[in-house]
Amino acid sequence: MRNKNHQRFCVFCGGVPKGKNNEHVVPRWLIEVTGNPKRPMQLGPFINQDEPFMQIAFDQFRFPACSNCNAAYAHLEGQARRVLEKLLELDIVSGQELDSLLNWFDKLRVGLWLGFHHLLDKNYWNITPNFHISDRIGTTDRVLMIYRTTNSKSRLYLTGVNTPAFALSPTCFTLTVNNLVLTNLSADFLVSRRAGLPYPKSICLRENGLLDISNPLLPGEKRIANPIMGYNYDRRCTVVAQPIYRKYLEIMAESYSSEYIVQSTLVDGRVRPIMQIEGEVMNFVGGGTLDWVPKHVHDSHTFYHTSAIQTFRLQNDMLQRVRICKDVPKDNRRAFNTNSRECIKVNTEIISWIKERMI
Repeated sequence: MRNKNHQRFCVFCGGVPKGKNNEHVVPRWLIEVTGNPKRPMQLGPFINQDEPFMQIAFDQFRFPACSNCNAAYAHLEGQARRVLEKLLELDIVSGQELDSLLNWFDKLRVGLWLGFHHLLDKNYWNITPNFHISDRIGTTDRVLMIYRTTNSKSRLYLTGVNTPAFALSPTCFTLTVNNLVLTNLSADFLVSRRAGLPYPKSICLRENGLLDISNPLLPGEKRIANPIMGYNYDRRCTVVAQPIYRKYLEIMAESYSSEYIVQSTLVDGRVRPIMQIEGEVMNFVGGGTLDWVPKHVHDSHTFYHTSAIQTFRLQNDMLQRVRICKDVPKDNRRAFNTNSRECIKVNTEIISWIKERMI
């Protein structure tokens, strides 16, 4: 799975792996839920490899990790497994459980980014990661869109993780598990404004890859807007959205001192998950509920393609919401903008290719 000439690092902490261990980025329990763990999966396309595609067994899709780091996330894996099994069974879930599932999606999304682009494709895009899994769990706003389909067979698909757009900015991908299609997005202040929380007047990207946020923040409306996420997507789903402000709390404490925020917060700067089902938006409060179950059931034969198109469009939206700071050197600004345009162009071409095959 790894090229011996390529530098290894722990996908959790970014350091030299301590102890002989590998992380199943797509966990073995999920592989087993969806079929034979030894079944083949095709990976690619790769740009920085002799062969653009490779085929391996699902349970061999793993990457270097410290033994201690891997063990530290065993509890999260157990939590996520229980919640995902409940979703597959259309069972009752609570806001606390969905908070754990969103933590797991942070882990999965970043692990796929590091594993696919930085280790397997040997960092063709020459991006120096300024975060790893342990840095990214529960640090930025996040959304999970849950779609139900008519599929009755076991299946496991990853959509959007092999694109240049995901390599440049790992903000959106889709996980298909049996009859559920789960699209995950995460970015700073993705839903904060529409959730009624403080939000910045401006955001720009610095040369070191970190965001420059205008301070003080604007106060927010202290009410949840409908829809909770303003991008273009198929709204025949359940949206679980969670604003997260913990990394801004220390430097912008006054912005987060209102009673509205105190009452909305679940723990550790994470707001209680917000649920949107078609025309209704609400906070998860108290115990479990079946209200999360999507009312609409999509035809699996067509929705696999339309959900892929939606994933690539949302990746483009995530790229277009980021601008480079004006004080970044001109050549670097030009390179960033060129890379963004090329990523959007590739996704647009993929969308056209899929549409031609749907006719």
